[in-house]
Amino acid sequence: HAIPAESTYAELIRDVIAAHEADPSDWRAAWRKLEDRWGAVDVCPDGRNAPFNIDAKLNGGYIAIALLYGDGDFGKTMEIALRCGQDNDCNPASAAGILGTVLGFRGIPERYTAGIPAIADREFAFTTYSFNTVAEASARIARQVVKAEGGRMSPRDSSEVWHIARRPATPPKQLEQFVDVALAAQLTAAPFEGGIRLEWQPVRSAR
Repeated sequence: HAIPAESTYAELIRDVIAAHEADPSDWRAAWRKLEDRWGAVDVCPDGRNAPFNIDAKLNGGYIAIALLYGDGDFGKTMEIALRCGQDNDCNPASAAGILGTVLGFRGIPERYTAGIPAIADREFAFTTYSFNTVAEASARIARQVVKAEGGRMSPRDSSEVWHIARRPATPPKQLEQFVDVALAAQLTAAPFEGGIRLEWQPVRSAR
């Protein structure tokens, strides 16, 4: 597994999987389990002491909930990711991106793709990329990665088939987390040169 088993992220994902195995029909139960155990852990700085948390770990769990309970349904997957809350503009996009990669463009319901041709060459805000050029750039980089890892492409009719070499997942050599696996963090304030210095300090987690 590419995610280090001892990391808090892996622990959170195991909670999602366990909740799905216990009841694959109730995504709200999985959401509640994550909220109760992880909602106040490693919150983003702006969300400290507030009902707001765009911490990547928690929101990654929401994406996992959406993918598991969405059952391969494109719309249902996005809806669950949206309704889990918090970073709920990025989470549906991430879940849809993963599922869309699995389904392929032709496997995405037309209701979600019908409007693309009208805006396909329009540049996105704050970038020179359009839908078409970012798709071309992404495909070009993906081809380079596939070939670098021992894969290849072969033509089939008017398209091509990608042969991806299987490789064992390799976790990073060193586990890096915001804080130690057994710790959480809290914001402390101390006088400093006539002002206040704010610092994150590790504290024992309540979970």
